[in-house]
Amino acid sequence: MNEIEFSIIIPLYNQEKYIKKCAESALNQSFGGNYEVIIINDGSKDNSRKILQDFQNSRLKIFDNENFGVSYSRNFGLKHALGNYIIFLDADDYIAFDTLENIYKTTKQNNFDVILTPFYALREERKDIKLYKPIKEYDEASGSLNIKNTKGKILKANLELCTKVYKKQFLTENCIEFPSYKTAEDLPFFYNVMMKANKIKVLDMPFYFYRKGHKASFKEEAVIDVINAARESGDIIKKYEDFEAIKKVYIENFIKVCLYWCKKFKKLNNRIIFYRFCLAEMKALRASLACFVKFYLRLFIINLIEI
Repeated sequence: MNEIEFSIIIPLYNQEKYIKKCAESALNQSFGGNYEVIIINDGSKDNSRKILQDFQNSRLKIFDNENFGVSYSRNFGLKHALGNYIIFLDADDYIAFDTLENIYKTTKQNNFDVILTPFYALREERKDIKLYKPIKEYDEASGSLNIKNTKGKILKANLELCTKVYKKQFLTENCIEFPSYKTAEDLPFFYNVMMKANKIKVLDMPFYFYRKGHKASFKEEAVIDVINAARESGDIIKKYEDFEAIKKVYIENFIKVCLYWCKKFKKLNNRIIFYRFCLAEMKALRASLACFVKFYLRLFIINLIEI
């Protein structure tokens, strides 16, 4: 049996509008090598699972579970994945037809732990598309990167889980998996990966198409999940041998994450709990006065709290 080069892992929950295009993009790759597409149906109650019945493809593996959440589904997919490299694909997004072919060329050049790529963000309500780079400071010519040789600046990479390619052996050997949160579960995963990866490659080639603007609204309990995810992320990064050398970069990241979620939580009744957490953590990190001014100013601009 030929070695499986890639495993594309797709958690699925109630995405009947998008799952067909998503699955087609994964199964109809131009790559001539061996790969698999793993779809974990997380107890969908719409026609998502029925739509998948029309696919007759030996690469496709479908698992039906109860509704345990996206973290469980991704961890389940990782345990069943046989590929050398892992790509996570959300069921409402899709990838370019030459994704695996182009990524394969990079993986064969060197034994990278993680590959960072640009991605396209689609906003259906505005009918536009925007390209986001994986990280501004480095490009394809930068060679193999890690947290040490970039002095922590690799942490400035985009946080999106699905715009990266992960070596399965690297994830397994470092026991990296998703925590059980229902919201912001990818944040601790990101920091675990960036902390432990010795060979990170940045590509200029986008392959992922991320849909924005149609996601479900957040419930009150999401605030606690994000707080816990942020705390866990802090615990992970503070274990770095020279945390003081990268603390400034981490604080910048922390503020960016806080402001992102402050905007998402604008209509929640318990949002003030999250604001207080962000400020308390900034104080504990001894963030500069400029950081506090930036934080309050951004909150004022997006009309989240009264100052």
